[in-house]
Amino acid sequence: MHRSTTNPHPEVPQPTKHRKDLKFRARNIMVRPKASDRNKTLASCFADTVTIELPKNHSYMDQSLQSSVDCKGPRSIFAVLVNCLPNIVRESKYQACINRKGLTEVELNKVLAARGYESCRRRICNDSSLTWHREWYGRRWVNGSNPDDIEHVKRGIRALHHFPEARSLTLDKIHFVLLGFASIAVK
Repeated sequence: MHRSTTNPHPEVPQPTKHRKDLKFRARNIMVRPKASDRNKTLASCFADTVTIELPKNHSYMDQSLQSSVDCKGPRSIFAVLVNCLPNIVRESKYQACINRKGLTEVELNKVLAARGYESCRRRICNDSSLTWHREWYGRRWVNGSNPDDIEHVKRGIRALHHFPEARSLTLDKIHFVLLGFASIAVK
């Protein structure tokens, strides 16, 4: 009996045994976007620049809501990062995935947790409602009226300028973003 070499079902592609074809297919499989190590390092340096670690003996209850650093939302490190260095983030909520090597909020939080940032839940009582949110324990935003904080930010910016992506970052830009976007009382 003679086997036919033609495809009995032309709409179903027949598997090929050519190595080149298999390599081509493997290269063109869509993979999940993942932040590059460079962007992770840059974002963690940025987080160290715009926040300050509180002393170990500070009381959590003494920290005001105004200076607390949220893990998610408009008062988070990621929200400030989006406004200061938009070229290293990937915002899946608001736009198409343009920067596949960019960082998401979840990835940033994982990087910060791996670097020793601790998160905790905080209860907020508003009139008759009670809400919980996560924030970074032992961290506060920089304060532009404190000369030590300004020096801290200047040192951080000098370190960030080693990355070409962050060369446009200035002290004024950080102050502007922290003033307007995160509602921080800075100068």
